Amino acid sequence: SWGIVAHSLLLAVVVLPARAPAEVVSAWPEVVVVPVDLLSEPHAARNVARLTPPIVAIAWRRVIDLGKDMCAPIVNFETECRQLRSERGEAKSARLRLALDVQNSSNVSTPHHIFRRSLTMKFAIAFANTGPAVDPKSAIEFAQAAERGGFESLWTVEHVVVPANYESPYPYDKSGRMPGKEDSPIPDPIVWLSYIASVTTTLKLGTGVMILPQRNPVVFAKETATLDYMSGGRLLLGVGVGWLREEFDAIGVPFNERGARTDDTIAAMRALWSEDQATYHSNFINFDNCMVRPQPASGTIPIHVGGHSEAAARRAGRLGDGFFPAKGSHAELAQLFDVVRDTAKEHGRDPEAIELTAGGNGVFGPKALDEAKALADLGVSRVVLPSFLFWGDSRDKFAKYLDEVISKCD
Repeated sequence: SWGIVAHSLLLAVVVLPARAPAEVVSAWPEVVVVPVDLLSEPHAARNVARLTPPIVAIAWRRVIDLGKDMCAPIVNFETECRQLRSERGEAKSARLRLALDVQNSSNVSTPHHIFRRSLTMKFAIAFANTGPAVDPKSAIEFAQAAERGGFESLWTVEHVVVPANYESPYPYDKSGRMPGKEDSPIPDPIVWLSYIASVTTTLKLGTGVMILPQRNPVVFAKETATLDYMSGGRLLLGVGVGWLREEFDAIGVPFNERGARTDDTIAAMRALWSEDQATYHSNFINFDNCMVRPQPASGTIPIHVGGHSEAAARRAGRLGDGFFPAKGSHAELAQLFDVVRDTAKEHGRDPEAIELTAGGNGVFGPKALDEAKALADLGVSRVVLPSFLFWGDSRDKFAKYLDEVISKCD
């Protein structure tokens, strides 16, 4: 027997001698305890991770206690766990991560020897495919720095085209105009995220948001299923109805049908992702006995409904796995979240199963922890910060944020 002691939320690994005292084991209710001698066996890390799927063991860190090095020399632990997370699509580890092994149980008599953090808040980056990250090399450096810095996910934005001199009002700025120049590069989210997936191992890949009614639902179901499968189940599909009428005109999709098309597309894609042979008929979408292969790693892809309107909140309550309002005060967010929960109940859904994400501009600076707590109190489990906060010296900035904020969020 491996003799593993586990909790439903596993935040660390503690490796002890084969006969660890019971009081040491019971001191950490959120820790996996593995006898150190078993880790010398072939594929030990794989066996441990298979038995404990939520294990977070991507960053092997040396721990010094009283000047004594307590880390056992296990060479391939990190590599094997990274590969396993990718293969199985259980990449929950970027929230934070530490594999800690202790060779002498006398050195671990109190819980303060282990680094752990609550999984109640995840940290993410918005506008990830803009600015310096439109450059291929810079995009890799930025994504890898975010992953090392404890961020759970990157979220992209999209516009297929931006018609010059558009007149539709941009809803997220008082000026009515999008930030930056009209001809600023915006790489296609699915292509950009596929590129990033190939150079990361745990980072979730979010679209924030895809303008769903502009997409062919069958083709898009195939594209997203492939990305999710190839990345090991890391895709988070944020969707919205769009606001730029001129863009819809250029693509050839009726602007006034975008809400109904969005609902329809969600249902059709879920059928293609999960059924052996999917059939779907509606006013907009019709197909019979269609097979999408590969299907997503876990049989579906979580859909996060974006938008700050009550219509978006109701859509999230009816159909979404998550809700991501792009703006709003605490009072406005609380109201929208109530709409999500009430709508979910009306449709026989569990409101607590709908993940709430919010913009985290305030989760930066001297009051970052206070703002994170305030959002958590509203039910938010993911805060998304704008990417420009980490442009230039990204590695150092992400490391500093990890030290000052992420590691201290309980």
